[in-house]
Amino acid sequence: MTSIIPAILFSEANKTITMAVSHKMIMKTFHMTTMLINKLMVNHKDNVSIKDTFNELDIEATMKTGEALVEELSENILNRESVKVSLRYLHRAITSLHENLDKLHKELDEYSKRYFQMFRSPVIEPYLTNIKTDFQLLSQRLKMLKKILQT
Repeated sequence: MTSIIPAILFSEANKTITMAVSHKMIMKTFHMTTMLINKLMVNHKDNVSIKDTFNELDIEATMKTGEALVEELSENILNRESVKVSLRYLHRAITSLHENLDKLHKELDEYSKRYFQMFRSPVIEPYLTNIKTDFQLLSQRLKMLKKILQT
């Protein structure tokens, strides 16, 4: 006959491990996304559309602030179910933003390798639109996390 107690203990231990990994994963995703934003801003500083969009969104400051906020979360706070759920959805928003930033980066990289660049423009508006949408969602989820942390 098997006992249910070891299964419960393992299950509870597994939740803590999963949350620690999730916190590290969120931090890594935040950091990688912030680095990609910086790379785009430096490498394409002459692109008015990118510059205007990133400035309008204040994307760099928001990402760095969000990264610092999540990094400062203590173990007690990380164990709250509401925080876990909020972080999970925040991670999804960051991942989506990162994917669209990466697509933009690839488009600009491919454009730089094309012949007759002076006669063409990179097609980046769809990417910028998706980045704006993803960033608005990310901002909403950061606000939700802040409200949860205040309770």
